[in-house]
Amino acid sequence: MRILPDYTFDDAPKPAIVVVPAQRADRQDDEWIRSMTTQSEVVMSVCTGADVLGDAGVLKGKKATTHHLFLR
Repeated sequence: MRILPDYTFDDAPKPAIVVVPAQRADRQDDEWIRSMTTQSEVVMSVCTGADVLGDAGVLKGKKATTHHLFLR
């Protein structure tokens, strides 16, 4: 299977909802995630995606949860 994206982070239409999946993200995504918190209706994560949101600094002062085996 071959996947060819139509857009990059730089030229994609602004999403209404951003879901950050369980992953080990590249720190280059942090700025994009921060910008989406002011441009999208919802920014959320699944499982260890909470670590990505935390690393991007968008969870400061907020409660979050993740899989118990990944607690820091």
